[in-house]
Amino acid sequence: MKVIINADDFGVSDEVNQSVINMHRKGIVSSTTIMANGPDFEKAVELLSAHPDLGVGVHLCLDGPYNSSTDHTSLLDPVTNTFFERTEVIKKIHKSYFKKDEIYREFSLQLERVLDHGLTISHLDTHHHFHLYFPVLKQVIRVARKYGISFIRSQRIITSAPLSSVNRAYRLAHHLYLNTCLRSVPAYYDPAIENNSDFAYKLNKLEGMLNNSKGPVEIMLHPRGDNDPETRFFSSPEVQQVLSRHLILNYKQLN
Repeated sequence: MKVIINADDFGVSDEVNQSVINMHRKGIVSSTTIMANGPDFEKAVELLSAHPDLGVGVHLCLDGPYNSSTDHTSLLDPVTNTFFERTEVIKKIHKSYFKKDEIYREFSLQLERVLDHGLTISHLDTHHHFHLYFPVLKQVIRVARKYGISFIRSQRIITSAPLSSVNRAYRLAHHLYLNTCLRSVPAYYDPAIENNSDFAYKLNKLEGMLNNSKGPVEIMLHPRGDNDPETRFFSSPEVQQVLSRHLILNYKQLN
């Protein structure tokens, strides 16, 4: 089966940057999404120049200190002049507080910074999955069309935790809507490895997911260094043996 292994948050710190590159060198990570306003964005761009086989998307941000402009006032905390924090963003999305054109312009600026550094963008996703909400998704689709980007991360999730029927139905409707507008893989898998326990259980879940999924699937990682449980898990010989039975590629190779 075709598998995209994407590392989020590229550019957020030197530790994350190095971890992503190390996992790419090991043949694990095939794709990453870069934060245009991450503190170590420039270093991330330098690393990419030496690794042309690593697919690059953009990790669009709507929370935290990652805004491109201070003019988009509906998006910004008036005290800090940066994005609101995650929980506040969710509340404001639900209340239709954000101006859709400000989301669009902010996302456009983030994409333009990446493009201005000579990178080819393979796909889009959002920090903390804010495009799970339709008002944000519509603006992600809008900027994707503007810049000729074909793929946006699906919000259909493969997980070992049970989902309610309402959650499943919502994510399916979201996925179908997205695919009427642009393209996405059938689902993404969040391994959710937070500690070094339950190795055999997690390995079994990963293998089962890969064997039972139809069509390409994205595995979403958040590398944090060599001692990070997720990095240790995917760097293990057992997991690499499982992955070796599948075709690991990136979004631009799906075009």
